[in-house]
Amino acid sequence: MKRLLIWLCAFCSILMPELYAKDDCCCKVSSHTTFVVMPQYQTGTPERITGFRNRIGVREDGCAGALEVVPIGGKTLKSSELAKFFTPFCKNKLSVSNNFKRDHPDLLSEHFNIYPEDLATQVPGVFNSNICMKVSQAVAGVGLTYRQGFWELPCSNSLLWFELAGPIIHVRNKVSLSEELSSDNTTLLNDGLPQNMIEAFKQQSWCYGKIDDCRSMHKTRLANLEIKFGYQWLKNDCCFFESFAGIIAPTGNRPTGHYLFEPIVGFGKHFGGEVGMTGVFQFWECCNSDIVFSFALDMNAWYFAQHIERRSFDLKDRPWSRYMQTYVSKDQAQQAADLAATDPTEALILSTPGINVFTKDMCVNPRMAKIVNSALVITGCHAEGEIGYNFFTRQAECVKLASCWKEGPALKDINQGAGYTNNLQTINRWTISPEVGDTQPLPVASYDLNLIKECDLDLESAAHPGFITHTFYGSFMWRWDELKFPCFVGLGGSFEYCDDNTYLTRWLGWAKVGFSF
Repeated sequence: MKRLLIWLCAFCSILMPELYAKDDCCCKVSSHTTFVVMPQYQTGTPERITGFRNRIGVREDGCAGALEVVPIGGKTLKSSELAKFFTPFCKNKLSVSNNFKRDHPDLLSEHFNIYPEDLATQVPGVFNSNICMKVSQAVAGVGLTYRQGFWELPCSNSLLWFELAGPIIHVRNKVSLSEELSSDNTTLLNDGLPQNMIEAFKQQSWCYGKIDDCRSMHKTRLANLEIKFGYQWLKNDCCFFESFAGIIAPTGNRPTGHYLFEPIVGFGKHFGGEVGMTGVFQFWECCNSDIVFSFALDMNAWYFAQHIERRSFDLKDRPWSRYMQTYVSKDQAQQAADLAATDPTEALILSTPGINVFTKDMCVNPRMAKIVNSALVITGCHAEGEIGYNFFTRQAECVKLASCWKEGPALKDINQGAGYTNNLQTINRWTISPEVGDTQPLPVASYDLNLIKECDLDLESAAHPGFITHTFYGSFMWRWDELKFPCFVGLGGSFEYCDDNTYLTRWLGWAKVGFSF
C-alpha cells in the first residue's frame, strides 16, 4: 500500500502543474494553417497498452515472446468547433461582401477573385454571401506489436527485451464548406473567375490552402515504426516494473500545404526518440486470489527532431491575410498600371494570390511530448477489466523559414488595383483598423515603401500550439494463460477531449487478439 501511495504522489506531482497552466478558453486559437494530429496506437495510449503490459514470459518454458493485433477505428466530434482553429475571428460562419462600409463583412470578396461585372459604374453591384465551415477526421486501421525477451539475468526475474510496433492507419479528413448567396441579382465577372466562395477556395490559380469538399482527402500508410529496447526490473505475483528507450522511424507522409487540413499519417516524417516506464502494483486480492485489484501507471516522453515542411502563414495581426491579393514584384505592379489605360478591368484584377506567396518551406521542430496513463486493473481467472485516465501534452511547435525571406511582394490595393499597393488593409477592411481611416494607396513609383518584410510575417500562425488532452477509457479482456500458447482477446473504447480548440475531441474503439509463445 505504501508503494501505491508513493506512485500516486509522483503521478500528481507531474500532472498538476500542467493542469493549472491551461487556459479555460473554448476558442483559444484561430486563423492557423496547420493542425497536427497524434496518430493512434502509440506507446502509452490505451489502445496499445491495455492487456499487453506483461505478456512476455506468460508461457512456461516458452521463448519469452508476445504478439498482438489491434483493429482500431474512430472519428472526431464537434466539427464546428474544430473549424474555428482554421478560420479567422473564432467563427465557423463568415459573411462575405465587396462593400465593407455598408456590410462590415468578415471577408472581402475581391481577395477571392469575386468581382461585380459593372466595375466601371459609380455604384457597382454588391456580392453578399455567408459561408459555414466544418472540419472532421475519421480513422481506421490495425496496430501491430511484437515483443521478444532475449536475455534473462541469472537468479532473478530481470529480463532484457526488444519491441517492434506500428499502426497501419487510413486517415480520411473532410473540410465541408456550405454557402448561402444573398446577392441582389448582381452579375459577376466571369472569364474563368469564381462565381461564389465554394468555387473561390478551389480555383486553379491557388497552389496551396485550397478547400474542395468534392475531393476525397485520405491516406493509408504505416504511420511510424517504433523500435524499443527495455529492461524488466521486476515481475512477481504482486509487482511488475519495466523501463525502456527507443526510436520512432518516420514512415508516414509529410505535409504539402496544397489543401487545408490535409490527411497526415504518422508524425509528418519527423524522426523521434522515446523513453518510458510501466509499473503494475497489486493492492488488494480476495481470500482465494480469484480477483485481484491492481494500479497501473505508464509514463512516457518523446522528443522529435526538426524537419522541413511546406506550410502557409499570415501577416502579423491580420488573420487570413494569406488569402489577400498581392503583387509578387514591382514588375507585376507596373504591368497592372500599364493596363489601366487600355483595359481597366484587367488592371484591377491582375494580381498574385497571397496563398502562393505566403506558403514556404519551413523548419519545423515539434519538440517534446509527454503521456501519463493511470488505470485500475481488475483481474479474474480468465478475465481482465481496466478503466483509466490518460493525460497527453505536447509543446508548441517551433517554426522558422527554411531560407531567408526575399523582399519583392507587396499587398495589392484591392479597391483600386492598377499597380497601387496598400500595406494597411486586412481580409475584411481597406484599412487595418477603424481608427486609421481610409488610407491613401501608393502608386508603382512608391512600390518599395510597401514591400512585405520578414518582420511582418506571423510564423506562429503556421505552428500548432501547445495543448493538453484528457482521455477516459475502458477495456475488457478474456485470457487463457493455461494453454500451450497463451492467448487473449478483448474490446475497448476511449473518449479524448481538450479544454479548448487546440486539439481534437474524438472517440476511438478497438478490438484485440494476441498470444504468447
